[in-house]
Amino acid sequence: MDLSKRQQSSVVVRYYVSGAVFDQFLPFRNAEQLDARSLLSYVKATLNRYGIHPQLCIAQTYDGASVMSGTSRGVQALFRQEVPQAVYVHCMNHCLDLVIVDVCKAIKRPIYQGT
Repeated sequence: MDLSKRQQSSVVVRYYVSGAVFDQFLPFRNAEQLDARSLLSYVKATLNRYGIHPQLCIAQTYDGASVMSGTSRGVQALFRQEVPQAVYVHCMNHCLDLVIVDVCKAIKRPIYQGT
């Protein structure tokens, strides 16, 4: 949640090109609804915006929240219905994310990149 009290989501894409692995952070966007179908729509729209075809995905990773990791109705399960080869891997970095959230809460005023 940002200073305006809006929920935000982001997508990070990891890809392989000519023997090298790259991670690309795609910008934050407001997450208007937080149900699995809405979040799946957000993920697919983000991939589409950057010209990434979901059928080329071979894996997906999210935190352990049931809306993301649920085996029948979570984002990962819904994505696998459309992209069966995109195996789900539980992200163990969620604890680090919680630390970052707490640190951001301690910031008295926003600091903008490039200023």
